[in-house]
Amino acid sequence: MTETNSERAIGRLEGKLDALIKTVEQQGQQSTEGRAKIYERLEKVDRDTQQLTGRMEAVEGTVTRMGPVFTRVGSLLERSKGALWVLAIFWLFMGGLILEAIKWVGQVAAKAFMGGP
Repeated sequence: MTETNSERAIGRLEGKLDALIKTVEQQGQQSTEGRAKIYERLEKVDRDTQQLTGRMEAVEGTVTRMGPVFTRVGSLLERSKGALWVLAIFWLFMGGLILEAIKWVGQVAAKAFMGGP
């Protein structure tokens, strides 16, 4: 190999090395940018998680404080069911009495008009 061929071969190798170095630098830059985006997303997820945790704790506290109210409302509902049953039975009883009274009035009227004993 002659000296000029060797110089040309070295020049080609230098060009290829420069291209390879440039490619590696570009990939490094892209990797850095990609990692930066991933870290930004992770930080956003962390912030969102912290906010949700705070909101959940607030809701849990509210539900805990509302526990006695739920218990009281439940007992009132049970009492109201009992009261409605008593009212329904009373209503049926009164309806029966009213029907008996109407029947009696009808019998008395029938005897008065028909002339019975």
